[in-house]
Amino acid sequence: MVKIKLVPFDSSEQKQLIKLRQDVLRTPLGLLFSKEELQAEKDQLHIAAFINNLLVGGMLLVNQGNKIKMRQVFVHPNYQSQGIGKKTT
Repeated sequence: MVKIKLVPFDSSEQKQLIKLRQDVLRTPLGLLFSKEELQAEKDQLHIAAFINNLLVGGMLLVNQGNKIKMRQVFVHPNYQSQGIGKKTT
């Protein structure tokens, strides 16, 4: 069963999300996060998906006043095609 959780900025869970995002979205493109990029995410919503306390996916949301914009959705390759990304939304 997938558990979806809002995680605080600069928490250990948010740091796990950063690593998963790096592995899934950035490393394949040869990109790294800068400290400035990560700090700019302070006011964004960080959503994590867990299975048996194992982080398997996540999503970033940006509050744009009267609406929320979905910025990124990412799932660990071993857990893709199981509907986890859909559940985070």
